[in-house]
Amino acid sequence: MITLVKQHPGTSRWQPFERGAITTASPEAVQVSVADAAGWTYVERPIRVGRAVRFEARGQAGLQRVRLFEDNGDPIAETTFVLAPRTRLGCDRGPYGELADRLERMLARNDESKPLVIRGRAHRMFVPWGRDHVHTLKAMKYFAPDPPPGRQRMMAILPGTM
Repeated sequence: MITLVKQHPGTSRWQPFERGAITTASPEAVQVSVADAAGWTYVERPIRVGRAVRFEARGQAGLQRVRLFEDNGDPIAETTFVLAPRTRLGCDRGPYGELADRLERMLARNDESKPLVIRGRAHRMFVPWGRDHVHTLKAMKYFAPDPPPGRQRMMAILPGTM
């Protein structure tokens, strides 16, 4: 069993260079590795029960893979996480800084706090009407820590698509 703990637990996606810790409860595990979305292994370290292996998420964005290995080199456990770089808009001075702050506050004010349930799946909405949500999503991707994928939501609404 692998336990991953990230520096910023408020989001599900990892940022580049975000610190994390890997622990295991498996006494058979002797080695841990972390590979990026391209398959490049950037962490290979010994691991023991009760001791955390600390690392920084890096490499190619996408699905990262954490694996535990036995003494003979056979993998015994695996988990994944998503590394998703995020662009941040901002300015620290003058009228543009104030404009960026006001824009972020305006978009956050309209954020719908309750998820919309469609066909048994929860979908986060920024505004109540679908077409406005798509346009708002274009701006919120720079401010929200975990923006919802607009295409998946629209596909869930259309009959016969999912």
